[in-house]
Amino acid sequence: MSRTSTIVVAVVVVVACAVVVLAGAPGPASSDVAPLPTPASESPSTMAPPSTTIVVNAPLSPVPAPTVRRPPIQRMSTDRHLYPTYLELRRSDRGDDLHVANGILFACYLATRIDGDLRTIAAGRSFRSDSKPPKPVRIDAARDVLSRCDGFGDTTRLELQQARADLRARLDRADDPVGRAEALLHRRRILSDELLQSILTSQDPLAINDVSAVLVERWRKTTKQPIASSDDSRMNAEVEGTVVMLLVYCDLGGDCARDGFEMTTSCALHADNCGVDQRARVLAQLPPDLRQSIDDRAATFVRAIQDDDFAFWGS
Repeated sequence: MSRTSTIVVAVVVVVACAVVVLAGAPGPASSDVAPLPTPASESPSTMAPPSTTIVVNAPLSPVPAPTVRRPPIQRMSTDRHLYPTYLELRRSDRGDDLHVANGILFACYLATRIDGDLRTIAAGRSFRSDSKPPKPVRIDAARDVLSRCDGFGDTTRLELQQARADLRARLDRADDPVGRAEALLHRRRILSDELLQSILTSQDPLAINDVSAVLVERWRKTTKQPIASSDDSRMNAEVEGTVVMLLVYCDLGGDCARDGFEMTTSCALHADNCGVDQRARVLAQLPPDLRQSIDDRAATFVRAIQDDDFAFWGS
């Protein structure tokens, strides 16, 4: 394989890791199913009755300070225990919450049930084609992911399919940018200008990532320009567009930190992904003379989104 082919393949692998964690594989279309069984701690039959004792002279509790809602993608990236986060997000009617709940469920199911790689690495053993035991940094990363996903280990394949079908159906009904984008993509419908503008105005990294291919295609047709400074045969147009929009996803607040869920998982599986954030890793895979051009293009896309410049994308 040539050096150029290796670079392109490496970029696609990094991009694919991000897409899999966020979206997972398609679930069943039926919505007539129940979510994962409610844990015993949530079951009304096991909850203690409320206390009826009245303390007459008890001091008044201080008024809690208003809380700022953390974007769910940030919670997936930083929360140390994802099962409670998943349970909370799945109860929501917001598209971004349901989207991330679906991503957490699928990613943790793979980490703890289907893909034995992480358990093998966490135990310090080599797997598949590895000829040497994993490095300590990969062992630590694998243990971190398994710790974050503690609570998903008893999920069966059927429960996974049922829970994801339920989330999929509710996500299709969610009336917010992520929900509307997901619903249209799921049903393979064309995005109207009004809906696309509302998605861009939200500046939500998940919603914009969902329509990234549409945005790149509109921009290309309008400007008649390549993504890079010139048409370069080393990377096809589709890969260029995917790479740029992954950088945009990171710049808008996506899960790209080096200690986030996505990169921690990538580190466990590939030592080259340890100690760097996703943005830096993607740029490092590009030919040196294309990095700045691709990075500059991503910056112009982000600026257009932040400035609410819908005309930038053409029609």
